[in-house]
Amino acid sequence: MKQKITYLVAMLCLTALVMSAQPLPQPKQPQRACDIVRIKQQKGKTIYTPAKQVNKNASEAQQQANFRYYSSRQSQNAPRLAESELTDTATVTLMYNLQEEEFGTFYVYSIMAYNSEWSEFWQPIMYTPEGSPVKGLIVKIPFGTYDLYTNTYEQSGEHRQFLHIDELITIDKDTTIYLDVINSDNLMGWDIYNSSNELLIPQTVRYIDHDPWIEVIEEGNVINGQGTALLRLDGYGYVNMYSFMYDSKTEDRPYPIFCFINGLSDRYKFCVYETTLDNEGMIYINRLNEVSGTDSFPLMNDAGDYVAYEEQIKRTSMGIEAVENPLMEARVYTYLDNILYDSNSCRTFSDDGVAHVMINAKKNGNEQLEGVNMSVTLGVMDYSNLASAYIDGPEVMVNQDRSFECLVHDIYEVLTPEIGVRKDDYPAHPMFSYTYVQKKGVVANSCPLIAITSNNKWDKWSNGNTIYMSNKYMGRNAESIGSGNYYSTMMAKYNNEVIWNGKYALDSLSYSWRGNPDGEYELEFTNANVAVDGIPGKNVTTVHFDQTTEDQNPPVLKMLQFRDAENNVTDRFEIPDEGKILFAGGDFDPRSIAYMTEYGYESNWDYNECQPMTIEVLYAPYGTDEWQPLEGIEHQEEYDDIPGLGFFYRGSLAGVTTPSENGWFDLKFRLVDDSGNWQEQTLSPAFRIDALVQSAVSEVRDGSAHEVARYSIDGKRVDTSHRGVTIIRMSDGTARKVIL
Repeated sequence: MKQKITYLVAMLCLTALVMSAQPLPQPKQPQRACDIVRIKQQKGKTIYTPAKQVNKNASEAQQQANFRYYSSRQSQNAPRLAESELTDTATVTLMYNLQEEEFGTFYVYSIMAYNSEWSEFWQPIMYTPEGSPVKGLIVKIPFGTYDLYTNTYEQSGEHRQFLHIDELITIDKDTTIYLDVINSDNLMGWDIYNSSNELLIPQTVRYIDHDPWIEVIEEGNVINGQGTALLRLDGYGYVNMYSFMYDSKTEDRPYPIFCFINGLSDRYKFCVYETTLDNEGMIYINRLNEVSGTDSFPLMNDAGDYVAYEEQIKRTSMGIEAVENPLMEARVYTYLDNILYDSNSCRTFSDDGVAHVMINAKKNGNEQLEGVNMSVTLGVMDYSNLASAYIDGPEVMVNQDRSFECLVHDIYEVLTPEIGVRKDDYPAHPMFSYTYVQKKGVVANSCPLIAITSNNKWDKWSNGNTIYMSNKYMGRNAESIGSGNYYSTMMAKYNNEVIWNGKYALDSLSYSWRGNPDGEYELEFTNANVAVDGIPGKNVTTVHFDQTTEDQNPPVLKMLQFRDAENNVTDRFEIPDEGKILFAGGDFDPRSIAYMTEYGYESNWDYNECQPMTIEVLYAPYGTDEWQPLEGIEHQEEYDDIPGLGFFYRGSLAGVTTPSENGWFDLKFRLVDDSGNWQEQTLSPAFRIDALVQSAVSEVRDGSAHEVARYSIDGKRVDTSHRGVTIIRMSDGTARKVIL
């Protein structure tokens, strides 16, 4: 439960003694003399400043400069203090233990008090309206034992950061506490070693310049990269996250950040996630294991734990065939207690169209996921003219056994009808996610699905219906094809009249459409920038929605995947019986709940409900309109909305019997919701079946069917050396059982 607490901001300094002060542990340096803060009444009014709080449901961290303050999941699952119990509170004066000349030079950026039952975050102001330095603040804290965390920034000179934590401070009465905000002398640092156990301190600087994108190599002593330092308290969770950019290393400043922390007990653990580019252009991703207290600096990685990851990208399907050395970027995301946080990244060039990354960042084996996952972007990005052509590879995570897990999930927060509650971003969808060895295809070597999401609804602020739609092209391996929109065209009809026909312009036109009277819209998107095994392809998708109905949002497909008999991810099969189709989607209906914030203003909590829809799936030989229904598609409710992908469907390709000239087949989806809004999406080509190539079918008709595959009695693929009961599949689709 959120605590509605305001605090009085200290306005003037008066020299006096402090009564009922709660002493802190003795600092390493002598105690500094400090003025006492009193409250000044201005024209009969006390000046108040609202407190900025940590999000109490733990699914969101508050960004403050390069720090994020995190309210742990563990603390949220602990019993919360009831409103009636908050009567036992203390008025606590928090003083900055600085000398007079240090005020203004050192800026106390934030303060946090926390235990497993209660936490609060304050961001003090630096000066009063009259220009006097603020030397402390007064807050209300329930009786209990707390850790007090301060973040202080030096605004001149070295621009250092000081983190200071006073541990296990008991508050059971009104008191004054002196915060030793800059008595921190442990430099947070770490050394990163490459897979050859060599310290990564290159003598040349490799980085990417843009407009146009080129690789720049200069003499220097810099490591290219980014990272995040984490601080965790046993029994509580993560207290803060410190994001950093790598900077010059010198004798006086040997580590990438200039941040100091005081000596802590073994209750606290440190961990660092970092992404580094070495002098040869290889990207290294590290998770430095947690260490207790502050006695283990510098942290070091174990070079023997690196796992090589490579991802080939089929460039012919993103319109940049002529590019020899596409730009490559590794993006790293951090999970804390199943919650996904923003990324670090590192850029270089690929001279072979393959992403090469060394990863030393295995996920933790604890119940609440902690670890990193990575997606590799490969392509050309020229933001100066928006001519972007890039692909984000599937997200991968290294398991404890050093295997790669490919994650498929909605990377955005999934909201629920309960205000302030979000579903976890992880675990990923159990039916779409896969291990790296299960990925048989090449990334982007498939006709992509387009996921068109919308949030069309009545907007009270503009007093009219609003159109907000976005889309994303997705490949079979959950790769995001960012070049899809740039190479797409769009036709828009309003009340059956064409109002746009040309280059893709959904984002810009959505705004102008808001001025039209309510009516029916029909949008057709065509992406012909597709090549699958050298075969020209395209995605054609049409959506229709009616603004005169309560539901103004067409149903949407979110994910499409194919699996073979051994559950590998592939869209190429020898016989129809081997193929399985999996897809997800739904009629996402935006809802909004109005509520009053703790600061006294009205806000809205927006979420989606997945509504029923009818589905029809059809197939046809590649390039034809000979559509036939794909029978046997089943809705499996146990996998619905995990996490936010909508309803889950699965079926078999066993019913595909029509021959195809080249073995490839097109796929068409028709989705209709209860309001009559609909989507029709055609993928060409979508999957291949070798046994249905026209020549093979003719061979069968001539009576010369041949063996195409062998299986054991439990369904596993075997060869001719297998002994026992063997099932032999023939090219005419028949099967026979033999005993060898």
